[in-house]
Amino acid sequence: MTNIGIKGSGIYLPEKKVGNEELERLLGFEKGTIESKTGIKERRWSDERETVEYMASEAALKAIKDSNVDNIERIIIARDVIATRRAYSIGLPIIQALEKEGINVTNCTSLDICNYCPGFVHGLNVAHLMVQAGQAENALVIASTNYTDLVNTESDFNTQFSSAFSSSKTSVLQYSLHQKGQYQAPALNAFLWGCGAGAMVIGKNEDSRILGFQTKSSQHLKRDSYGVGEANTGKLFASLDGKAIYKYAMSEVPQFIDEFLESLNMEQKDIDVLIPHQPNPRILQDLAARIEIPQERILVSCDTLGNMIAASTPITYHIGKESRKIKNGDTIFFCSFGDSYLTTSGMIVK
Repeated sequence: MTNIGIKGSGIYLPEKKVGNEELERLLGFEKGTIESKTGIKERRWSDERETVEYMASEAALKAIKDSNVDNIERIIIARDVIATRRAYSIGLPIIQALEKEGINVTNCTSLDICNYCPGFVHGLNVAHLMVQAGQAENALVIASTNYTDLVNTESDFNTQFSSAFSSSKTSVLQYSLHQKGQYQAPALNAFLWGCGAGAMVIGKNEDSRILGFQTKSSQHLKRDSYGVGEANTGKLFASLDGKAIYKYAMSEVPQFIDEFLESLNMEQKDIDVLIPHQPNPRILQDLAARIEIPQERILVSCDTLGNMIAASTPITYHIGKESRKIKNGDTIFFCSFGDSYLTTSGMIVK
């Protein structure tokens, strides 16, 4: 059987770098707080020109060039929808951008997946299955993250969000590991997020093959709803629960890694490179202490790029490839946990 794997990758990172001191002044934190708490040193923020679709199109074109292909039949977009006004498809502008550059998109269609952090890994699996089923010769998987208006304290989004939350008909969905978290306005988490886009082309490939995919939901999930005024009515907002996310990453992610590898008759020593989700370096350091894959084999990009949600996966992969931390023939484990810390998804590629 012909191998199906990664044919190429590409990324787009905004030019603007935002350091911790700027954010600490903005948010009223003491100097050094952000790096000491998270390990994040800086991140990229987009400007008005660098929209979600612009960054996605740029990353896609670079991935196609890296793949040395001239046709794309399917586009899978891993989306990070956190507000209704973001809920528009970027498939058409991406297709138009590819066509403008001479890529054959005559029979191209797009599919949107909203799985937040693990979304790109889910997208890789969908692309793999499409090529395997003969629906496409080349499938493009893209994630593009633009949270500039989310983290800007003066943005319309934060104003509208805060106003909506104070409404008597607003409640908050809290996903927790048998504990209650605390709601935080989006701007207060500004130091976590970064902007950027990454893409991969999946197709028949003699040099790369996907060995397996697996996903698992939390085994200790408790769902609570609380808010101001009437409960369970009106609009619902997801509440970021950092303590529960940390507990999930430390307890259930290592278990998932072992179970997935066992299903493929593999062990952690067989993994050359682990690309985990990129919440912050502190979490990844603690995760590394709980698994048997050496820390030098675990790729980290969030120290200088922040958490880019689904886009973290292809961006970290491409940076690793460019820096030669990923070499031909390496066995790579993509392990992404998130989607309100409900699921962990994994894919192994050699």
